Amino acid sequence: CAQALIDAGIVATTAMHGANAPVEKTDWSPLAGKAVLIWPDRDKPGWEYAANAAQAILSAGAKTCHILYPPEEAADGWDAADAVAEGFDIAAFIAHGPRLQMHDVACDPEPVIGSDESVWGTEDALALAFTRRYHRDWRYVAAWGRWLVWDGHRWRTEDTLAATDLIRNVCRNA
Repeated sequence: CAQALIDAGIVATTAMHGANAPVEKTDWSPLAGKAVLIWPDRDKPGWEYAANAAQAILSAGAKTCHILYPPEEAADGWDAADAVAEGFDIAAFIAHGPRLQMHDVACDPEPVIGSDESVWGTEDALALAFTRRYHRDWRYVAAWGRWLVWDGHRWRTEDTLAATDLIRNVCRNA
């Protein structure tokens, strides 16, 4: 996929072996100080890899990291190479496409668990930690039973299980 973007004149890179590569085995340090935009495959493994890579990229010192949302009408597994082959407007998508801003969990200014020791490790404490960390970009609408995520332009329903990955990160850091 990166090569298809490079051939189209876009600066791009990927981990060796792409989404099959272990995130922790990749040297992300060349991205330190850079604004990084991840274009995931439109499927669950693609999104999960993008979320994990984003955390590693931010931990390596990237200035910012966003994950593009592939178009809702795109086929399952659709990726950057498919976009190039279809004549998709890549430049517009990269510049203006909906995206999720990622935040480095290691730089969380507040502790994951509040100072009230009576609730440490409870579901309420973890929910508060999630809210503290992701309140800018995530909302759960109980009446709909759906997560909403801010994509930089509008609130959109979230169907990729990204919220589950973020919740896992909160639990791991508790």
